[in-house]
Amino acid sequence: MDAFTGLDAVADAARCQHAWREAGRRRPTLRSRHSYGTDLSPREQQVADLLATGATNKEIAHALALSVRTVEHHVASGGGARTGGADPRCHPGDAAS
Repeated sequence: MDAFTGLDAVADAARCQHAWREAGRRRPTLRSRHSYGTDLSPREQQVADLLATGATNKEIAHALALSVRTVEHHVASGGGARTGGADPRCHPGDAAS
């Protein structure tokens, strides 16, 4: 069906979809991103390893050829959500009193 849709053959795509339904089948879905569950993805692990060394988001982005925004996303979703929200660069005694 995607081949028909890609060619703008709307009528053919609709006919194909109807035939699938008549046969009791559903349209195949596109594969989604692999789920790592509570584990870090390989890229998130790379970011976490660099975070643990005290690297800044900009340094991590440069080292892994990523945008700073992508690194920020990995820190927020992987480094924070799966480690109780703690950024490994932050140490309790570092803040000025």
